[in-house]
Order: sequence, then C-alpha cells, then structure tokens
Amino acid sequence: MRMSYRIQEPDEQVKALAGNLVQIILDSGCTYQRAEDALTEAQRMLLELTVPSLRR
Repeated sequence: MRMSYRIQEPDEQVKALAGNLVQIILDSGCTYQRAEDALTEAQRMLLELTVPSLRR
C-alpha cells in the first residue's frame, strides 16, 4: 500500500483508529503480505462504499 504525501500529523482519533486496525491484524495471526493485501483491499472498499468530503 502506498502512502500519500501528508503535510500534517494525524490527530489522536486517527492514531487510535489506526492502532485498532493494527491490533485486529495482529490478532488474526496472518502474514505481513496478507496484512498488506487486506489493508489495500480495505482502502479500495472504503473508496467504493463512501463519498469523500472536504473538511473545512
């Protein structure tokens, strides 16, 4: 999964959500490659199932 260029540091809520996702992956006992594939698929699903909005 390629990471996009980020100008700002993620906030605490984003970091907590990311930590939860990582814990789910670690608890699954899968390989690193499977984890990468799952994250890529999750990102694809997120794009497909949601509509991005601009934050102001």
